[in-house]
Order: sequence, then structure tokens, then C-alpha cells
Amino acid sequence: MVGVTLLHGRPGITRLFALHMADIGVPWVAAVTEGDEACIAIAKAFAHKYVEIPNDRLDKKWNNAMVLARGMGKAVILGSDDLVSKEWLDYLEDKEFDYALPKATAFVDMETERVAVLEASHVSPKTGRAPRFGAG
Repeated sequence: MVGVTLLHGRPGITRLFALHMADIGVPWVAAVTEGDEACIAIAKAFAHKYVEIPNDRLDKKWNNAMVLARGMGKAVILGSDDLVSKEWLDYLEDKEFDYALPKATAFVDMETERVAVLEASHVSPKTGRAPRFGAG
């Protein structure tokens, strides 16, 4: 399993992401905005691979990040402020999903340190079935 992310600004949050990924032992790759010296330094220190690229076309930036992940096993797309558990990634490792959502997401206000948790039901109230994403 490899994490794939984009980096642009917010070096404090980027550093937390990098430290968290190191703590749970999951390699990650990143496309970093050209000239963003703080995030480039973090990617150099922590990312398995990274590429510097302009931030003007996010689709191109994501494509470049995904190319870095080739050959590294399953890839999970993470925002540079997404902190996921090792247990969730281990759960996904042997599954055949096109797309997966966590059961809950926590939001942290960095200034007040307040935490809010959003629970996801994974069941559509309209159809009574789990949503389908990606192929199929």
C-alpha cells in the first residue's frame, strides 16, 4: 500500500501528514508545487518519491503523482491533511475495491483543538444499498 498526495503550501500540516505516515510505516509519494521550498524539503525528507510540478493543472499534478506510485502495490489517494489509521489501510490491502470510504472522518480545528467526527452510513437512503463508485 502506498499513499499518493499533492503538496502545496501549508508546511505545518504537510509535516504532520509526513510524520503520521512515517509513524504508521506507510510509504507515500507526492507531486509538490514547484518553488514551494518548505513542502519540497518535507517531501525530500519523508516521501518515498516526489516530483516538482506547477500547480496550475491539478489533473496533471494528480497524474504525475499516480505515475510515481506505479509498481508499489495498491495506491490510496490521500489529501495532504488526511490522517488515516494503519488498520484501515491494512483492511483495504487484501480487498478488491474500486473505491472505499472510511466509516468515520474526524475534523480537527488546529487553533482550538476541537474535534468533530462525521459518521458515514455507507448505505443510500434512496436505494437501501451501499453506493458504487468507479468501474461497475
